Amino acid sequence: RAIPGLAEVIAYQRHAEIEAWIRNSEMPWQQWLAVDDKPHLFKPFLPNLMKTNSSTGLDEIAIASLRQRLEAAIRK
Repeated sequence: RAIPGLAEVIAYQRHAEIEAWIRNSEMPWQQWLAVDDKPHLFKPFLPNLMKTNSSTGLDEIAIASLRQRLEAAIRK
């Protein structure tokens, strides 16, 4: 896999941090899902990102959405 350029890492800092952590983990092939209220820190259209509202945080609606996504991932 190609090493991302500096501009890409700075622009998508949280995404790069997560991928670096996963690469150094004992199971880098595992699927992952980030829950975050700052989508600009991730690559656009990233399916691994569940965006939350920064005003409400992880509210009941977000928890229901997270539960659906995790259940769907388990069924795959």
